[in-house]
Amino acid sequence: MTNEKVKDLLLDLHESPDNLRTSPEPSQTLRASAIQINEDGSVTLTPPKTPKKSTHETPDHYKLDPEPIAVIKAWGLDFCLGNVLKYVARAGRKAGESRDSDLHKAMNYLRLALENE
Repeated sequence: MTNEKVKDLLLDLHESPDNLRTSPEPSQTLRASAIQINEDGSVTLTPPKTPKKSTHETPDHYKLDPEPIAVIKAWGLDFCLGNVLKYVARAGRKAGESRDSDLHKAMNYLRLALENE
């Protein structure tokens, strides 16, 4: 797509957002994180940033089936009860932390939930 076509599309859209139209050349897709119309009328497109690949590996105590977050959402649990479920499900699975530690965290959130009743 030429700079002139891009400029025309942008100006047309700026005048009326309802004028958003698709490219007559469907094989061409405009992807940019920033579009700038320069003083000379040319268009500068900044390509989207390529996401960095994560080198992070998910720890085993997060690999549960079903995942606690799915259960929390399905049951509609609030913050406190969601944390109770999360800590009970993960109790004793996290390296370097005892099962008792997670169960005490769950109890603290359960106390908070009862206090809020």
